[in-house]
Amino acid sequence: MDEGLKNISKLFKKQFDKDVQNIKGAGAAGGMGASSLVFLNAKLQSGINLVKELVDFEEKIKNANWIITGEGKLDSQTLSGKTILGVLESAKKHQISVAALCGSLSLSIEETNKMGITYRDSVIENALDIEDAMEHTEKHLSIMTRKFAKSLKENC
Repeated sequence: MDEGLKNISKLFKKQFDKDVQNIKGAGAAGGMGASSLVFLNAKLQSGINLVKELVDFEEKIKNANWIITGEGKLDSQTLSGKTILGVLESAKKHQISVAALCGSLSLSIEETNKMGITYRDSVIENALDIEDAMEHTEKHLSIMTRKFAKSLKENC
């Protein structure tokens, strides 16, 4: 897919004189950003920042002790612009702890702590295997939520 996006960016440069190769967000969702720039003359902006602005996120979290967020997979790509980074940015600004409940985790505790995640858990860590995780996600999320609540109670 990456090769295909590189080829189409060369085509955009040649046909439309628009170089989308190094525009942040242009390759997301299979090149939707680049296509929108070229064919719709769109302006790209951060999705999480737009959503935070639309829902008045900063104001709504001001007195919170915790933000509980989720991510399908917390991994090295998380560090390059997934939604959770926008949540963490706001949490840090307001000195709010963050709990991340995820499908899977491939970052170490040190890496997630460095990002600003205070508590983390994943479905896959609670499941027997991937099939169990997929088939019983709701059950595992319920268990994860109870574990998180118990950790809060123990730390009060």
